[in-house]
Amino acid sequence: MWIRRFSFLLAILLLASCSKKPLTGPRTTESSTTQAKPDSSIVYFESEAIPTAEGENKVIAHRYATLPEKHMFDTTFLSTGDMRGEFIVFDIIGKLRGFKHSAVEWDGEKLIEKKSYNEYSDIENVSIIIDSYFTEGSPNDIIKILDTRGKELIVELVEKGQ
Repeated sequence: MWIRRFSFLLAILLLASCSKKPLTGPRTTESSTTQAKPDSSIVYFESEAIPTAEGENKVIAHRYATLPEKHMFDTTFLSTGDMRGEFIVFDIIGKLRGFKHSAVEWDGEKLIEKKSYNEYSDIENVSIIIDSYFTEGSPNDIIKILDTRGKELIVELVEKGQ
């Protein structure tokens, strides 16, 4: 009798562990758990708004399964990593002191920056499209954002973050 109950419980656990996992955001923020559709996006990252005399400075990133046709701003830059196939669009609303797309590697203790793909300084009201691949676990790519106060934010491009 206990073998039958154990087998039933094991079957339920196996089915639950094989279910599809929803797309989630980076390790730095909580985000939507909605499955991405080819022509839609999910909010992947959103920075805090920094009030200025002209309005506010903010970064919002949307993740896409295919290259989006429209962007928030006409001025757009494209940054391509070594691994490709998924897209994330960073809309820079207002000003940023710096934006850097880099390849990283886990050395067993911390992430080590291997290579810089693109780096922009003193940018304003632009969209930056990143063509990358969202791995599970340790990221292949990171984005470093330097806001107008000099605070650095690091966004890891990963499939699942906690």
